[in-house]
Amino acid sequence: MTFDRETKNMIAIIAFFTAFVLAINYIVVPDADQSFISWSVGLFVVAVMFWIWIRRDDLAAKRTDTLKSAEDAVREAEDLAKKTKDKVGAKIDIEDEKVVESIAEAVKEVKKEVVEPVKKAVKEVKEEVVETVEEVKKEVAKPVKEASEPDDLTKVEGIGPMYASLLIDAGVTTYAQLAALSQDAIEKHIKDAGKRRPASVETWAEQAGLAAKGDWDGLEKLQASLDGGRRK
Repeated sequence: MTFDRETKNMIAIIAFFTAFVLAINYIVVPDADQSFISWSVGLFVVAVMFWIWIRRDDLAAKRTDTLKSAEDAVREAEDLAKKTKDKVGAKIDIEDEKVVESIAEAVKEVKKEVVEPVKKAVKEVKEEVVETVEEVKKEVAKPVKEASEPDDLTKVEGIGPMYASLLIDAGVTTYAQLAALSQDAIEKHIKDAGKRRPASVETWAEQAGLAAKGDWDGLEKLQASLDGGRRK
């Protein structure tokens, strides 16, 4: 399947805009589906790859035009040298021979001054594109890696490995998401998983809020006033 430049650019713009909207929804909506971030990253990669494709096509077209111009110049110089030598034939004198040699030297100079720099420029462009693609891969891999690593919810007193796993399976993978949930919403996740409601659930969101802010001193102070996550 082939796409013209306008189609490629339109696909890239739509993919980038959709990725942006999904990312905003994931950030703004507390209970947003975890798959939103994966789709956002994937569509961002699609947009970047299409823009790189457009860039490579533009460079290839420019390279083709430059090479064609250089080849035409070389061909014209060689034809001129051949015609000059054929006209004179065996009667060519020393001065005419020097003219032909000068033309031949000019042809060599054209090859040296035009063709070689173009080949070098093409090589540099290819290396630049490869480096750009590698950088894009690294930048895209960062949010994917970060998104795949949930917060340690067991730092919230009262949440053990079982309840942490239960919450993660329900899509609650960060302190911020847990802090944004009401007690009823948390209890619903627990009930849907067929587990017993723990008495400490009433403080989970409050503790998670401090953890989300990085206020570990505040969290430690709060937990010191709790008994197994429950208010004394």
